[in-house]
Parts: sequence; structure tokens; C-alpha cells
Amino acid sequence: MADEKDDMQIPAEIIDKLQSFHQSLQNMKEILTPLITTNINSSDVKLTPLDKGRLNLTSGYALNSLFWMYLNTLGINPKEHDIKRELERYKSFMQSVKEISDKGKAPVLNKGAAKRFVRNALWEANDKNDVAAPSTNSCEKGSVREQKRPHYSKDSFKKKRRH
Repeated sequence: MADEKDDMQIPAEIIDKLQSFHQSLQNMKEILTPLITTNINSSDVKLTPLDKGRLNLTSGYALNSLFWMYLNTLGINPKEHDIKRELERYKSFMQSVKEISDKGKAPVLNKGAAKRFVRNALWEANDKNDVAAPSTNSCEKGSVREQKRPHYSKDSFKKKRRH
């Protein structure tokens, strides 16, 4: 009979792990209490719709992850359970929300500035009065490097004396 009692005792390693697990559950309960007691849809909570969506997705993913762990403790393979498909669905929703939030951060093209930039980059010098004019067809007269550039004399750059 003494041998049976020795066989039924739980090893110290497992007791330590169970106590650590129990403490972790208590900490999680303390952390989740404000979230559980607060009504997300109330007017007191000032969240944007995008933030509300993120909060709901995170909560659902966390809950499904906890269920995944619960199935593991029961000895059920969660990879063969429907919970895996549910977690993948949450991941795809989270990716969609991320794409939506990234669209708001994307730079916006200033079309007017882009048109002016392109128009001014493709110029041709007129032979008559040496004034730059926008190009209508830059391929007809060759590249910008091949075009004749205006020639300025050295006298035009000298400082003028004040009398």
C-alpha cells in the first residue's frame, strides 16, 4: 500500500508548472477585467471604427488562441479541429484591416505638380529668341543634350559698377 501512495504523488516539477500556470491565469484575469466590464459600443469609449475593428479582431483571436490551448490540454490535436480554420480566418481579417490602415498612410500624388515637372523637364530652345518653350514632341528634334544651347558672353556675367 505504501508503494501505491508513492506512485500517486505528483512530481514537484509538475506542481511548480501548475502553480505558474495558475498564477498566469490570475494575471490574465486581472488584465482582462477592464476589457470585459466595458461596453465597447457605448458612447464613453472614444474609438475610431478602425480601432474598434482592431479591438474586436484581437479579442476574437485571443479567445480562439485560448481555446486552441484548451484543446491541447485535453489531448486533442487542434490542427485537425475547426479552430485552425477559424484562426486563419481571423488572420485574413487582420491582414485586411492592416491594408486599409496602410492606404491612409500612403502618399498622395499631386497631379498638377507632376504635370508641371514633366512639362518643364521636356523643354526645347527656340532659335528665334532663345526662350525655353514646352515641348510638344521631344522625339522630333532629338534629345535635350543634342539641342543647341544658348551662348552667353563673359561680359554678361561681369559685375556692374555703381557710379
